[in-house]
Amino acid sequence: MMNRRTFLCGLTLGALAAPLGGEAQQAAKVYRIGFLSLLHGPGPFEEVFRQALRELGWIEGRNVAFEYPYATIHTKLLGLLHETLPDVTRVAFIVDTTSGPGRRNRDALQAAAPSLALTVRVFDHRRGTEFEFEGALQAVAREQVGAVIVMAVNYEVHGPRIAEVAAKARLPVFSLSDIAVERHFGLLAYGPDWLDMYRRAATYVDKLLRGAQPADLPVQQPMKFNLTVNLKTAKQLGITIPQVVLLQATKVIE
Repeated sequence: MMNRRTFLCGLTLGALAAPLGGEAQQAAKVYRIGFLSLLHGPGPFEEVFRQALRELGWIEGRNVAFEYPYATIHTKLLGLLHETLPDVTRVAFIVDTTSGPGRRNRDALQAAAPSLALTVRVFDHRRGTEFEFEGALQAVAREQVGAVIVMAVNYEVHGPRIAEVAAKARLPVFSLSDIAVERHFGLLAYGPDWLDMYRRAATYVDKLLRGAQPADLPVQQPMKFNLTVNLKTAKQLGITIPQVVLLQATKVIE
């Protein structure tokens, strides 16, 4: 495995990719491609990208390997859920498993769950299909689960409805999205500090504009993470947030 990396950052309206250079044509070398996205790697876009690479001769597992660092963030979120609700053993996860990132997030949570004595019950839906998301949400409300994890992207469209169902079912909601906690009855959110990432991205672009070669710059990953806790939601649900969790919080809503 080579230590040189190519970095691809998927944004809402654009992408930035570091060129591999002519030496990449040597099939014996395996290059790592880091895929980050504000929407956690939109499945359809990602699949188009991967297919285009295959058509150009870059085959996953042969001469390229993909990295998706957000799986570890979901694992951390699951750990915080366990610290907050130690008596909970069954957790629901609403996710679109037709997308690559959705499947990886599902796999990461299910792999981490046994070490915390948790079972993750997956409720699938197809992104963009309101009927299917509503069905998944109602199914969660009927299940014997102690908490639910909702992908951040779902709050763009379904935030108010998630809050309504969660409040009625008295179901603690965990997410990577601060919006979930600040506006939509979420109990706890953990994820990267996007403002800090954009500030650091400006420094990265500055180096490129001043002549630095992309291949010479290291892959950038989130350095700061936010943990937001909503004590108002906790009070409504009759939950006492442990001090060990509150001490980690970067923002507490009272």
